[in-house]
Formats: sequence, C-alpha cells, structure tokens
Amino acid sequence: MPGDFKNKLLLTLGGLLLIAVIGYLDYLTSYQFSLGTIYLAPIALGAWLGGFYFGLVLAIAAALLMTAGDLYHGMIGRHFLLPYWDILIRGAGFLLFVYFIRLIRENEKKARELNEFIAHDLKTPLTNMIFSLENLQLACSREQVGDREKFVRIGQASAQRMKILIDSFLDIARLNKRKLPLVWSREKLSELIQLSLDTVFGLAQIRQVRIEVDNQAQRETIVTDRQLLTRVLINLLSNALATSPAGSAVTLQINDYEENGLFFNVIDHGRGLPGGELKNLFDLLEQGRLRKMGALTGSGLGLIFCKRAIEEMGGRLWLESQPGAGTTVCFTLVEPKPR
Repeated sequence: MPGDFKNKLLLTLGGLLLIAVIGYLDYLTSYQFSLGTIYLAPIALGAWLGGFYFGLVLAIAAALLMTAGDLYHGMIGRHFLLPYWDILIRGAGFLLFVYFIRLIRENEKKARELNEFIAHDLKTPLTNMIFSLENLQLACSREQVGDREKFVRIGQASAQRMKILIDSFLDIARLNKRKLPLVWSREKLSELIQLSLDTVFGLAQIRQVRIEVDNQAQRETIVTDRQLLTRVLINLLSNALATSPAGSAVTLQINDYEENGLFFNVIDHGRGLPGGELKNLFDLLEQGRLRKMGALTGSGLGLIFCKRAIEEMGGRLWLESQPGAGTTVCFTLVEPKPR
C-alpha cells in the first residue's frame, strides 16, 4: 500500500519537524521555562495517527533532542553522567506514553469491533421480525390462516434469537470479571436437552433443518448451573442451525466423561473452517477478519459466551472443523467437587 506508507511517512516527517521546532524553542528559553511536556503533543499525534512504531520514532527523537539541549547548556559540567541519565529517564517516559496510546487505540478498536458484532448479529433476527410482521399484516388482510401461523412462528423465533444474543453480550463481561454467580443444582439431563430443543424449535423450522439427539450417556443427572448450561446448548444449537443448509441435520451427541462428567458434541454440516482458523474464533478481532472473508456466518458473541461459561463451570470447549465438512463444537463438564 504505497499511498498509506507515503501518508505515514509524511506524518512522521511532520512530527519530527514539530519536535525540532519545540527543541529550538527549548534552546531559546534555556531553563527559564520547561517545555518537556510539550514534546508529548507530536508524539501522541504520531502514535495515534501513524501507529506504534511511528510514535516510537518520535519519542526517541524527542528524548535525544532534549538531551542534546542539556549537553549544550553545560549540564555535562556538573556531572558527565547526568545527560545520559536524562535520556534514559525521558526516553522511558516517552516510550511508556506511546505504549499507553497504543493501548487506547487497541481498546477503541475492540469497542468498534464489538459494536459491529452486535449490529451484525442483531440485524438478521430483526430483519426477520420486520419481514414476519409485514407479511402477517398482509395475511390478516387476506384472511390466510395458514400463512398467519407461519409468520407468527418466524417472529417468535427471531425474537428468541435476539434475546439469546443480547443475554450473551451482557454476560460475557460478567464472566470475564467473574461476577456471574453460579447456582449449582442436580439436574435431569433429559429436561435440559428438551428445554434447549423447545427454545430453538422455531428457528429449526424456519431454516428447514432437523435436530437429532444421540444421547449415549449412562448417567441421567449432573450437578451444574441449570440456566448457564441451558443457554450454552441453546447458543450452540442456534449457531449450528444458522450455518447448516436447508434439508440437513444438526446433531447433539452426549456421552459419559470420566467418572462424574459429560461430553457434548454439537455437529453441523455447514461450510466448515480450516483447522488453523479455529482458535481465532474466540477472539473478536480475528472473528471480524473471518466474517469479512465470508468464512463466519454464525454468532461470534454467542460462541465466545459459551467458551467463557463452560470454563467458568470447570469444563473445556473447543472446535473441530474441515472446509466443506461442517463444524463440531465439543465441550466437557465435570461435577464440582464437594467443599
């Protein structure tokens, strides 16, 4: 990108020129005024607009210029090490300042990516809701009973999908900060599965995708957080349905794991992903790149929520996938040890 490099080069040269002007003013005022903090302005501008390394260049230039001024004004006569100590302290201060600018830029970028994710993930169910309401109004005017029921189901499924996404978004931060309290209880596995299937039933009908359950676990109950595990299953099933072509099936497999745990697989037959990209699905910035490539169509927030939730309950979640062969989301759960 020659144009981009040229712009950054001009920005750096402008920053160096501004630092030189500040250095000259510093030389003219000698020690009557301290212009040390003024150097931060071009450094901040270069680091914010040009990036970390451009800010780094300006920080080093500012530290060298200030030290040259100290040498010129005779500080070497007091102690020959003092100017070099100054360049070390000032340089470290400027570099730390550039690093903070970099952190601010990264946080701003993550916030922007998060907003894009929320808008993208909510857009599809919101569009479906608008579509169903408009067609429901048309069906009512024509007294088409069958169509009315169909569009009501679409609206309900879309509203449920929006609720799942919003809940996931709100709870990711709470899980990261460990502020989401767990409520442990012994639950029937069959009830948790049925509750999850009932929730995504409407979406499965709209997508024309079957849901198959293959429960080979010998144990019938598990100690877990009922609400959190159910939401994980709903999220994973919803994502699998969203990526599966019409006429295919999504499979939920359950097996025993170790002495007191369960092993879950949620299998879809979507486009799949290369093995090297799987670990990137748990990072918002990398998900944004995959989504722009068209390799990611499901809910990125939901997947991140599921990983955080399973880890909070003491389990582990990972992905297995191949291009053209679909994706399998695997996770384990083990009952917590009695305290």
